[in-house]
Parts: sequence; C-alpha cells; structure tokens
Amino acid sequence: MKIKALSDLTNISVHTLRYYEKLGLLNPIRHENNYRTYTDKDLYALKMITVLQYAQFSLKDIKTLFDSLYLPPSKACNDKVNKIFDDKIIDLERKITSYRLIIKILKQIPLTDSSDEFKAHQDEIIDEINQMVETLYDSIKGDI
Repeated sequence: MKIKALSDLTNISVHTLRYYEKLGLLNPIRHENNYRTYTDKDLYALKMITVLQYAQFSLKDIKTLFDSLYLPPSKACNDKVNKIFDDKIIDLERKITSYRLIIKILKQIPLTDSSDEFKAHQDEIIDEINQMVETLYDSIKGDI
C-alpha cells in the first residue's frame, strides 16, 4: 500500500511515517519513481511502535529493540535488551505508584453540591487541595 493509505489506516501522519523510515524503524519497498510501498510487515511494525510508545519507550529504545530482533543472539545484545526492559519496568512502577496517589488525592478532594456550600468552605477546600498538590509534587518531582 502507498504511504497515504497506510497513514489513513493507522491514523499516523505521512510526516511521521517518513520520520520512522528515516530512523530505520520502517523499511518500505522503494520503486524506481521513489514511491514507497508498505507491506503487512510495515503495518505490524507500526502497531508495535504504537504499543511501545504507549508504554512510553523512546524511539531510540524502540530502534534498539527492533534491531535486536534481527541480530544473531549474543550476551551483549541480550544484556542491552534486558537493561531497556528493566529500566522501563522501574519507570512504569514508579508512574503507577504516582498515578495511584493521584487517584487517592482526587477521591479526597472535597466536593460540594452547590456554589453556596463551596463559597462557605472555599478557604478550607483550597487549603486541602494545596496540601494534596504539595504531597503529589513531592512524589513526582524526581520524574519530571
């Protein structure tokens, strides 16, 4: 399929598809007229890129992972992939902990049923929210 069809199918811009090709993440067939033809292999690669980006892998790490799929097995390659996965697990676990704290804080924010009730308790509600923000900020400041 041509680049526009792949873009429409995946909802990934033509510009991004070309960028992925430049990085070596996609390898479409090139014709004499310089047009690209994408195969099911490219579509699968895009799905994998999308999933890995959703898991917040960098494009650099995705490239390393893709490259490792086609290299002969070796301890160095295995160690490199394991480090990427171990680092990502630590990162995701830290984010999960932060998201759980965010959910807990959001559930604790005092809500009111009316603007009059809010107005009557506005200062204490704002103080509670400020305390929660400070707690959350202290929890995530190392991640930002």
